[in-house]
Amino acid sequence: MSAKHDLSSSEDEVVGPVPDAVNGIKDGSTGEGQKPRKVRRVRNEKLHLANLPNFEPYTRSYLHRAPITVIAVQPIGSGSDSGFVVSGSEDGFVKFWKKSTQEQGDVEFVKQYLAHADSPVLDAVFSTDGKYVATVSTDRTAKVFDVTNFDMINIVDFKFVPRTICWIQRPGRHDENIIAVAEQDSTRIHLFDPLYNDADSTDNGAGPFKVLAAIHRRPVALIKYNPVYDCVVSTDEAGMIEYWQPRDEYQKPTSVFELKSDTNLYEFRKANTRPVSLTISANGKRFAVITSDSKIVVFNFQTGKKIREYDECLQAQVEMQSGGTAVYTPDEVEFGRRIATERNLALNDSLFNRQSVIFDQSGHYLLFPTLLGIKVVELASNTCRLLLGKEEGIRFLGLASYQGQPRRKNIMTVEMAASDNALITDSKEKDPIIFATAVDKNRFYLFSRFDGSLASIKSQRDAFNETIDDDKDLSTKKSSRKPEAQNMAIAGVESVTLHTSLGDIKIALFPEYAPLAVENFVMHCKDGYYDNIIFHRVIKNFMIQTGDPDGQGTGGTSIWGSHFRDEFTPHLRHDRPFTVSMANAGKNTNGSQFFITTAKTPWLDDKHSIFGRVVSGTDTVRSIESLSTNRRDRPDDPPAILSTTIHMSK
Repeated sequence: MSAKHDLSSSEDEVVGPVPDAVNGIKDGSTGEGQKPRKVRRVRNEKLHLANLPNFEPYTRSYLHRAPITVIAVQPIGSGSDSGFVVSGSEDGFVKFWKKSTQEQGDVEFVKQYLAHADSPVLDAVFSTDGKYVATVSTDRTAKVFDVTNFDMINIVDFKFVPRTICWIQRPGRHDENIIAVAEQDSTRIHLFDPLYNDADSTDNGAGPFKVLAAIHRRPVALIKYNPVYDCVVSTDEAGMIEYWQPRDEYQKPTSVFELKSDTNLYEFRKANTRPVSLTISANGKRFAVITSDSKIVVFNFQTGKKIREYDECLQAQVEMQSGGTAVYTPDEVEFGRRIATERNLALNDSLFNRQSVIFDQSGHYLLFPTLLGIKVVELASNTCRLLLGKEEGIRFLGLASYQGQPRRKNIMTVEMAASDNALITDSKEKDPIIFATAVDKNRFYLFSRFDGSLASIKSQRDAFNETIDDDKDLSTKKSSRKPEAQNMAIAGVESVTLHTSLGDIKIALFPEYAPLAVENFVMHCKDGYYDNIIFHRVIKNFMIQTGDPDGQGTGGTSIWGSHFRDEFTPHLRHDRPFTVSMANAGKNTNGSQFFITTAKTPWLDDKHSIFGRVVSGTDTVRSIESLSTNRRDRPDDPPAILSTTIHMSK
């Protein structure tokens, strides 16, 4: 990841196939900042590890109807914790789940709300006591829920677009509730009473009881609350980190460092980077951030001093692979695919910022997503103890953890846990779960303790809890054409000629194997959609790509107005050059962009839908392939599709 990632303003996913290997690309690592002088171990290490997953593949997954944006778990030890989980998605749905007491490593669906219609759920946060949860969205509202009863109890209306939300509640002060809401593209932090019901008011709502505009000089990005120190930590777009108490004069508490100059809190500002995720350990002693240049940094909360730093940028991955110190080494083709995914992620701020770093309940282990999987790092010894999901081929983003004991209701000390008492042994059964969201996935994934094999659960681990499966795109149901009309629209079409500025390219079509892709392509040609669209991406010995009306690689849509599903068949493979396939940004994200291969590309099989092959004009394809390009594979003088001709079968 570039150190200037924060300067990117793109909110779109770059679409396209992935080369099998990028020049010089190697592998990843834990990327430790510096080695400790001696190996230290965590006290009661086995006990703490027993409260973490031990099975690297995910054991269960559940669906939303749209990509999942947030996931949050009720705080353990809050006094009202029953293992409640909240997930939110891009379509505004909020789902409630509860830790299953019957099935190990699983949850049960409880209830769902369309909390923010047609607006993404930006954030979800529990109160300190676990009794409430609030969600926030671009629809300028926060929805407040009673967790135990799964009821929406309040709606807080904003006169601004929010960016993030934080619930502030001092331990033992259950009557004292505040939500701090950062205003998008502003230095202002608004403080509201989340339980105030203004149904009887006539002044269009009570509004915030306090607006803090002077804590930051640049737009606020993150807000978190540490109940141990009764202190809020907030960050801004310039990389500044500020401590303040949520009352009185809103100043730094006296229980932490005296002078900020004695801390490492200026480090991100000096390095021209910024935190995109921040978490505080359950004991309040540490906090950790993910930065815009893909570093994970751990701080002592009281002193503001840096404890650990892990570098997960692409350059670090290259160096660790070449140095043979990688924690995991996928094959070259798979690693090339992951590198390409990582580069696309770096160009999409809205996705990149969904990453999260978390501590385990003990505070001894740090978990964060990487291109290799979810790393579980033991801070004392500075070692990666586990790499969750390393062979799944999924780029995980947001994380949350449940480390409760469903059958245990009493307080248990370390000494009790280490005893041989049979009753205590039964009650101390651990059932930890790590929850993870992922890039372009409608699912969230559960990692747990499991002693079986992947083969024994692989066919059953993905729950189809929605009315349609995740292989079908909902947007196809919005088509105004009837299926019969759609089939008639392409009936008899045999091929299409692209008349480009460098010559003609004739493409034979395969409607019997890819009816949706062919229909989409033909109808776009009939409508003149591709006229004057450039070839925006060219990679020698790989492919040429076009079909984006914006010419940037992030645009375009299907004839149905949104994505349509993939179409794979063993009868069509990327086993020869001049294969024509749909470009995408992940599973079932086909739109208007397509590409023509210039070599064998077998790693693209079952990842991109093949719908045609070039039958004449291969010299034109080669001419486009040979054009000089910049570092983003864009031709210096991009050729264009001038028009298209549809050929009917005789």
